[in-house]
Amino acid sequence: MKFNKKGQLNLNSAPSIILIIGLTFLMMATLTFVGYEYGDAIATTKSGSAVNETTTPVSAGVLLDADALRNGACGTITAISNATGDILIDSGNYTQTGCLLQNISSDITDADAWLVNYPYTYSGCYRGTFCDKQKIYNP
Repeated sequence: MKFNKKGQLNLNSAPSIILIIGLTFLMMATLTFVGYEYGDAIATTKSGSAVNETTTPVSAGVLLDADALRNGACGTITAISNATGDILIDSGNYTQTGCLLQNISSDITDADAWLVNYPYTYSGCYRGTFCDKQKIYNP
């Protein structure tokens, strides 16, 4: 009687089996470590609002502070007043393109400071994530 030994293991195949099992555990450990360290590093959209941000817009334009945030996007300006906050500046005196604010008034000099209110959005990261490890500013 002849035996068919296909699919049967013997001592000669032990090193290959141990290597396959070892590589499987190494891969699992690597994936676990990477998931633990960087799993929640995906940027999330956050929002805020600037209240009385001081700026001195010129006819060439000035960038609002939210432009410096990661993927910062400025919403429509809700109010602008003079530096003391007692006189509102009409929207016909300025233009806004994204985070660029331009003084288009001949009545208001470029040296006058304005207090600007506007909403903004940006990409934020959770604390202790890949974003923080790259030392990227995320308020």
